[in-house]
Amino acid sequence: MAGRGRPKKDHKKVRFNVAVEPETKAILERLAAAMDSSMAAVAGSILDDNREELRVTAEAMERVLTNPTNKAKAMHLMMLELQKRSTEEQLSFLQDISDEAGKDQ
Repeated sequence: MAGRGRPKKDHKKVRFNVAVEPETKAILERLAAAMDSSMAAVAGSILDDNREELRVTAEAMERVLTNPTNKAKAMHLMMLELQKRSTEEQLSFLQDISDEAGKDQ
């Protein structure tokens, strides 16, 4: 994530307003403070990090709109794909932690 004091990326990010629940805002504020970043940067990073999952969801919804009879199948496939990606991310995270723990010994 490009936080305060970090170099900016080559491309310009776009901004838009997002409405969230008060609890979500409070969590984003805590994360921003812990990461010495802005709340917008944290929220943007979360969305950017989940870009692929958002793309899969958008494609599934588009398929549903073009062929409503496949709605259940498309939604099921989307959920399976998102679960797969989530599991892969968790495994990667655990591997990173394991690798770091091995370096400390």
